Amino acid sequence: MMGFTVAILLMPYPAQAVDRLYYFFSFSMPEESIQAAFSDGEKIGLVAVLRGLPEGSPKESLLRLKQLIGGRKVEVLIDPLLFRLYDITEVPALVYAEGVNPSCEHCEPVPRYWKRVGDIPLVAGLENLARSAPSVDRYLKKLREGFFTK
Repeated sequence: MMGFTVAILLMPYPAQAVDRLYYFFSFSMPEESIQAAFSDGEKIGLVAVLRGLPEGSPKESLLRLKQLIGGRKVEVLIDPLLFRLYDITEVPALVYAEGVNPSCEHCEPVPRYWKRVGDIPLVAGLENLARSAPSVDRYLKKLREGFFTK
């Protein structure tokens, strides 16, 4: 037994559009980078996205993903369509999307979004995004509150 559950959950989503903060990553990245993003990301509701699982054993890939997540509460999607929708050609990439339809994240029209590519700390990526997307400030505030209250 693997010790964790992979499930498809069918639940009603709210009808209103929501904002999403995506972290696109790959198993080829340094583990420290992924774990750092997951640690900070869990504090702000980051949604991590993989294009797919590497060739080989799906069980091994899922065990590796479990190890990367650790005890963190991080939402991870395996979704190649989101990579295409946001034109992700290299990882890691941080995307802030406004007005995402949560019941159909792949639907047209493509939500308004901002993207930052590069292996930098999550807070630096958010600061970069906030220069052109002021709504990102709420994620920065939440992340900084957690940092300074420890």
